[in-house]
Amino acid sequence: MAMGKGSLEEVTELLGKNPLAMRAKDFNGNTPLHVASKHHSRTGVISLLIESYPEALRMKNSNGDTPLHLACILNETAPSYFTCSETQKKDAEEVQLRVVSFLLEKCVDASKDKNNQGETPLFSCLRYHAPLEVVSLLYEKYPEAARINNNIGDTPLHVACKNTSSEIISLVIDKFPEAMKIRNRDGSLPLHLACSNDAYIDVISLLLEKCPETVKAKDGHGSTPLHVACKAGSSLELVSLLIRKCPEVSRMKTLHGDTSLSAACSGQASLEIISLLLETYPEAAMEKNDRGDLPLHISCRLGLKYGCLFKLVTSLIDVYPEGANVKNKSGYTPLHIACLNDLPVGVLKQLLDKCPNSARSKDFVGDTPLSMACWKKISLDRITLLLNAYPGALRQVNDEGDTPLHVACSFEATLDLVSLLLKRWPGAAREVNAKEETPLHIVCNLAPTYCELLEVLSLLLDVYPEAARVRSSNGFTPLRTAYSKDAPLSAVLRLLEKFPGAVRHEHFTGNAPVGIESFKVWKVINDVHHLFSSDFDIENATYILDYFIHLKWWGGTVIVFDINPSIIRTLGVNDKVIPNLLFMVGSHCRILTLWKFLGDRQDLVN
Repeated sequence: MAMGKGSLEEVTELLGKNPLAMRAKDFNGNTPLHVASKHHSRTGVISLLIESYPEALRMKNSNGDTPLHLACILNETAPSYFTCSETQKKDAEEVQLRVVSFLLEKCVDASKDKNNQGETPLFSCLRYHAPLEVVSLLYEKYPEAARINNNIGDTPLHVACKNTSSEIISLVIDKFPEAMKIRNRDGSLPLHLACSNDAYIDVISLLLEKCPETVKAKDGHGSTPLHVACKAGSSLELVSLLIRKCPEVSRMKTLHGDTSLSAACSGQASLEIISLLLETYPEAAMEKNDRGDLPLHISCRLGLKYGCLFKLVTSLIDVYPEGANVKNKSGYTPLHIACLNDLPVGVLKQLLDKCPNSARSKDFVGDTPLSMACWKKISLDRITLLLNAYPGALRQVNDEGDTPLHVACSFEATLDLVSLLLKRWPGAAREVNAKEETPLHIVCNLAPTYCELLEVLSLLLDVYPEAARVRSSNGFTPLRTAYSKDAPLSAVLRLLEKFPGAVRHEHFTGNAPVGIESFKVWKVINDVHHLFSSDFDIENATYILDYFIHLKWWGGTVIVFDINPSIIRTLGVNDKVIPNLLFMVGSHCRILTLWKFLGDRQDLVN
């Protein structure tokens, strides 16, 4: 710390006590001279450190930086540089110039050293906002630095174009004009980088003035400077300048077939830029990229970045209304994509108003926008809008035979969503898909994770009780499916109440599980199975009845009575309670159970 902020006396005293401290390194490999240079310490301190250990001038830290590299960094030594006063800025720049000058005076060859990124100290100056005087000094000491590329192919001009003033850019260009036409490993020219970083407008003007043909140049992705500016959300002034210089560039496409309008819609461009691009080349709204996407598809996919999404979609639809029904290579219309991204109701309504038939469109796997909406569990107001636009979508099945209700259940739909779909078409609960699964099977298959399992399962059974008897293509009833997925006891009891006979035809045997909940499920299923045994006696039935009562599973008592009606006469119920028992049996048990009960109690009939 003394090396960075301490006075000459403090550093001298420290070195006197421990001369070897001069050679010490921190965990980043920095020597005391690195630290002093980074913090732009007094030249007296830096001089003392150099005299004590001259070799440190060319030593590199773990990033390969010499003390000169670190001295060339301005904004790391003054974090408030961009918010301080002009006087404070000037003072910081003067201090940096003194330190850099002193280090170069002591070892001019340090200006040639490269760090691990293949960059000389000049790169550090340009990347970290060093003043013009420091940049000029480095060029003076090592003119060839202008021609050096770093490890990713950037020249000093590439780096300068990201965030430097036009005054410095002009100097860098003068030192090596050919750099304006040099590409880095991504195929980018300095103009590409300037546009992607929303450089100062005078920087862009300077680059176009010095080398106007670069406005049409494409990088390794086939993007022009206009493409990268639109995607990066650069200023309207910058985009306007590029279009004024060469209007035809707005028609050019990337390697993936994207126009500048597509790039703007996929990035963070403002609505004003979108409007300018549409005004310059309105046909771009009709241009598809290699994925088959129109700008409208792209806007619906990434539109939540826009605070003015409604206006954006309006602008694109006004130019090309038919685009609302165009499918991309995945078979998605803009409405499909809007549903996938849960876009606002206004946007969905706008797409449906322009093209009502888009609600009927199916993608490459047969899903309608409603199925997409059920998959993504978008809000009910959006689902309702789609249902009103095309009620028949509820009956449409995809390539797997799934209705929207199947899809909703596959992705753990809320009770409200399932209720809405069943209210519009109760018959959806009866439908089976290609695997001969009803929505009830789907729900049971998600038993371990479905938050509203019991509520949704109960609703499906209430709408279509016979679903409990349906077997899928693998021979499983919903009960068998639920059991195989470790469904909770409450769900298993509900399924047993609707179809206890499922235990007679499927394999539920095996050793008792360890968990308490799993054991209860196992025992209940096995108890119901025993009730159907031909050699089962009243004593065992009574034992099972007591257990069901202990669980407070009254539906289980009904199952016991239905399978063994004769057990009722063994209960020893007081005659005063018989009317209540009779009512319960008559309300919940089969007619045959009630008949046998009355047959055993002729006195009640009389």
